[in-house]
Amino acid sequence: ARTSRGGPRLSAAEFSDEWIEEGVEEWEQKLEEHLGVAFTTRETVESVRVPGCTDRLTLGWPKVQSVMSLVINGATISSALYELDGETGTLIYRSGFIPTYPATVTYQHGYETILAAVKRSTSLYLEHLAAMDKAGSGPSVARLGFDGGASTSFIRSNPAAGSLTPWEDVNDIVRTLPNYRIPGVA
Repeated sequence: ARTSRGGPRLSAAEFSDEWIEEGVEEWEQKLEEHLGVAFTTRETVESVRVPGCTDRLTLGWPKVQSVMSLVINGATISSALYELDGETGTLIYRSGFIPTYPATVTYQHGYETILAAVKRSTSLYLEHLAAMDKAGSGPSVARLGFDGGASTSFIRSNPAAGSLTPWEDVNDIVRTLPNYRIPGVA
């Protein structure tokens, strides 16, 4: 909606709807990969490798809203035969999974309502991208002015240290969001 969280609204003459949509998509992907959860409803088809004889499969995404289908070795399994722990994304199949039988799961996951902090971080991210685009600089450059001249400093994002972007106002919001990543596991 071209809303602003601190700067002027993004002009349609300067930044097309396509530019904005691409920026939003880029930010959603970065944010979701970094925090390990979708902040809007997504549908995924996932072929899951069964680690051994087990009655549990952990899907690639948490906050599973629903399983649309579970297919094991080409056969569709009735939803009455398995349970879902939606928060962790774990399927529990009473008959047990067999390692040599491929399992394909189609499911919806993510938050049903976009969190306000996600909306704020998206707006700020787009504002920074727009300012960078206007200035003709990259995201890793900050120009600092002072009496008698200016200097350039280089800033970098460091996702491992909690800095997903080079912009601290965006990073501060990201740090308030729930993180579903398991430490030490990509």
